[in-house]
Amino acid sequence: MKILLLFFICLTEIYAQKLTFNAGLNKLLEESKTLQIKSIEKETSELRSKKSFSAFFPKLNLTSTNGIKSNIPSDQDTRAEKPFVSGLNLTLSANLYNNGNDLLEFNKKEKEKKLAIKEWENLRNEEILKYIDLYLKYSYQYELVKIQKSQLALLTKQHNQIKESYEKGLKPYRTFLRIKTDHMRETYSSKEFDRNLEDIKKDLKLQLGIAQNENWDIIPLGINKSLIAKFPDMKKSEQDDGLRNEITNLKSNVNDYQVKLLERKTGPELTLNSGVDYNVNNYIKKAYPLNKLDKTEWNVLLALKINLWDNFESSYERKIIYADRNKFIKEQEQGNNEYELKKQKIYSKMEQAKTNFEMNEKLLELENENFDAIEKEFYSGKSSYLDYTAALKDLQKTKSSYSQTYFDLIDSISNYYFYKGKIYEFVQGI
Repeated sequence: MKILLLFFICLTEIYAQKLTFNAGLNKLLEESKTLQIKSIEKETSELRSKKSFSAFFPKLNLTSTNGIKSNIPSDQDTRAEKPFVSGLNLTLSANLYNNGNDLLEFNKKEKEKKLAIKEWENLRNEEILKYIDLYLKYSYQYELVKIQKSQLALLTKQHNQIKESYEKGLKPYRTFLRIKTDHMRETYSSKEFDRNLEDIKKDLKLQLGIAQNENWDIIPLGINKSLIAKFPDMKKSEQDDGLRNEITNLKSNVNDYQVKLLERKTGPELTLNSGVDYNVNNYIKKAYPLNKLDKTEWNVLLALKINLWDNFESSYERKIIYADRNKFIKEQEQGNNEYELKKQKIYSKMEQAKTNFEMNEKLLELENENFDAIEKEFYSGKSSYLDYTAALKDLQKTKSSYSQTYFDLIDSISNYYFYKGKIYEFVQGI
């Protein structure tokens, strides 16, 4: 049984499911509970809009009444007929005008429907941004693990050679001790890098809704310089803030309609209603055709309601309305200021990230040349072990810095497209 269990564990390790960046993104968008909840809100908002539109159409109701009816004291006719009553009522009614409230309510619901769609898009973009940020961290850590393992492999090779030379008496003990210490330090560092990678992998699986005990091989993003071509033209980008402006304007429109509706509730109300009623009474157990029993009524009614006195309730209601409106305006202004500050920081960070990447790219070329030269000198006996290890550490540091500046640049570009409301389009090219 134990052998069979071990076999299945090994089989699972061998056939781990692979997850690419795009596959993970599709999984996130399809299975995100947060997005599913927002989708329900979006659908509900659309239904509310349709409901408010139905207020413009007349309503037709058919009512059938059947039962018994009696008076106390009862008259002779009622007793003779065994007080059974029946009736049919067909009513066509229409609200022709109600102070413009139906039109305002419909316009408000239409704006809320559009707002719900844009807020869903914004939430989708937020989820994508979180996913990109986490995936970039995972990819960067993966690069660090690769660099660390590469350096450890070189040190292991040197360690074995110097150990062999020391055992033959060709190298002094202090040289062997130094390489042994460096090798041990890099071995511990490599394990720490592996643990950090696993921690980020767990966070990524958690966001994607993958069980921690499931074996997934998450494929990291490599360094793809074609993505840097998506670096925006900053002069043109200042003119458009995309999705955020749409959401801000829609929120303002909804608030405007809300204020107008509340104002009309506190002012005079003018309504115009019409209706047609068709009634048939006692159509059961009557020896008369229906056209002898029916009755038709119609009406067109204009009503004006003026609030003469309500203990200043309307006055206070208006003050509350305007106070809420001012609060909304101040919140929007504060949000705009915070947004502008964040945007400027993102622009500045993006420019700096691009400069840092370009500098590290040139520095990496120089460090590679320097290490190749010192490595040749070391094997030919012209350079010391200290020179070799110093060059190796400098190369590792530069490779790490190069990877970090690359992923920082992609992250800052992602943030830029998020604030422009176009991260979904940007992420398609990753």
